[in-house]
Amino acid sequence: NNEYLELAKQDYNNCQALHQLEWDTFQKWYEKNRLHECGVCKNELLECFYLAAATIFEEDRSDERMAWAKSSVLVKAISSSSSGESFDSRVSLFDQFHNARRSDHHFNERSTILNRPGSVQASLLVGILIGTLNQMFFDLFMSDRRDVKNLLYQLWEDWLEKWKLDGEEGEGELILKMIILMKNNDLTSFFSHPHFVRLSEIINRINLIAQYSKARRNVEKEKTIKTMENEMEQMVELVLSEIDDTFRDVNITFLDVAKAFYYSASCGDHLQTHIVKVLFQKVL
Repeated sequence: NNEYLELAKQDYNNCQALHQLEWDTFQKWYEKNRLHECGVCKNELLECFYLAAATIFEEDRSDERMAWAKSSVLVKAISSSSSGESFDSRVSLFDQFHNARRSDHHFNERSTILNRPGSVQASLLVGILIGTLNQMFFDLFMSDRRDVKNLLYQLWEDWLEKWKLDGEEGEGELILKMIILMKNNDLTSFFSHPHFVRLSEIINRINLIAQYSKARRNVEKEKTIKTMENEMEQMVELVLSEIDDTFRDVNITFLDVAKAFYYSASCGDHLQTHIVKVLFQKVL
């Protein structure tokens, strides 16, 4: 039916136009915080935004979409800046975030503490992180009258505490929790449930394999993709085994994010072509 086809095209183009406005805002946030100086390039920025927008595309889910995209970029910035750095450097960043949260101290690029290795860069990153979390809290409070500030800070402190040990722990779980928090405060009660914990372990492994796969070639890449497929199978089995309807939204979110990680690792050189078509080419 041509009428339905035209309506579908119009709906897609309207959604795309919204995503383009969000992309403009996302770039301004990136430039304002000078995240290119923290090791995040424009292509990585675009990929982070695309994965979030292509997965959570609905117009009324902007908070979830942007929380995912910004969290991915912040994790990349923190990980890139600490690459090759000592354990003390990671501890410095964690301590500064922890202390800033406890004292409600305002960080910016001038509020540095110079008595530990890596402390200048750590203070810059902590300032960016705190500023971003505060803006997320403010936007959500103004739109939905939901106060998520303490929960936001707790999620990031929990992730940083794991990350400081080896520099690569728990990104998938962090993104999941950020999306769920933006969706509904009540769902955060599931975070300590054994079902959620098991799914978190799988999503973390899928994310790590996806990151590893991007740096591999041919045969090695095929092996890592196969390993990721095995993890995906485990996740699907675990989701289907949970018959409690209260977990429905949580399960769907896990599957959506896992599929996005798998897609980004497996589509390889086609990713940039997909980005251009989905985000920037109108359907005629």
